[in-house]
Amino acid sequence: MKKTLLTFLAPLTLLAADESCCDSYNDCCMNWKFAISPLLWQAHEEGLDYAIKNQSGLAFINNNGNVKRIDFDWEWGVRLNLEYDTCCIGDLEVEWTYFRTTGKDSTSAIFPEAIFPVWTIPGSSITPSTKAKANWKLILNLLDLRLGAHYCPTCFLELRPFLALSTGWLNQKFDIESSGGVSQGGAALTVLDDDIDMKNDFWGIGPKFGLKTNWNLGCGFSLFGNGNIAILYGEFDLSQKEKILFEGLTPATTYLDIRKDKFWLSRVYLDF
Repeated sequence: MKKTLLTFLAPLTLLAADESCCDSYNDCCMNWKFAISPLLWQAHEEGLDYAIKNQSGLAFINNNGNVKRIDFDWEWGVRLNLEYDTCCIGDLEVEWTYFRTTGKDSTSAIFPEAIFPVWTIPGSSITPSTKAKANWKLILNLLDLRLGAHYCPTCFLELRPFLALSTGWLNQKFDIESSGGVSQGGAALTVLDDDIDMKNDFWGIGPKFGLKTNWNLGCGFSLFGNGNIAILYGEFDLSQKEKILFEGLTPATTYLDIRKDKFWLSRVYLDF
């Protein structure tokens, strides 16, 4: 019986010690905190190929070609966090993340080279182009409402698991311009501008689960590591339009105009 009693008393003693350590690092209870964090991110996305450049041959794409795609730059974003911290009970947070980035690329060809824009509608009957360029833009907004708890397993480590309601907006625009091809209809007309405009907008809402960690090094210094996973159910809104301007013909001819192609899907995203 004595051994059993000591076995239960030891964890209680350690728990009390950890709570006292926790209090030493959090002297103020029921306080407001506001933080601004700069973000330096680089976007990566598949499906942004805009043309195939052949080294030789105008009839069709061959093995001597290479795919042209968007180049991504490093861009700055921002994250704002407003927190009401009760220390002993938990915390309530509102967090907003904003990120905007762009990408672009261009290419040209001299005979016998040729450029095949991959997004051009087949029914337009255009021969390979001599110039092509693409521009891409992304705007990301994330908003979280979080409820978290606060634990200190050691004197130097703080753990904050949280549950959140998360919503996000992701707007993308992908524009491709090519020129130099010739129509293959009754009259051979030179293409001055083949303009393809595409949009892909998403809005979703759903639960998020995460964990914040903070290692207190002392003297005001600390290391932190955060991670979370969210499942958003939302709406995609797609559109695609292609207009071709021929030499000697105005206005431009619209070959494709898809609007409000909407559907609902679930998406999972991770943040570390």
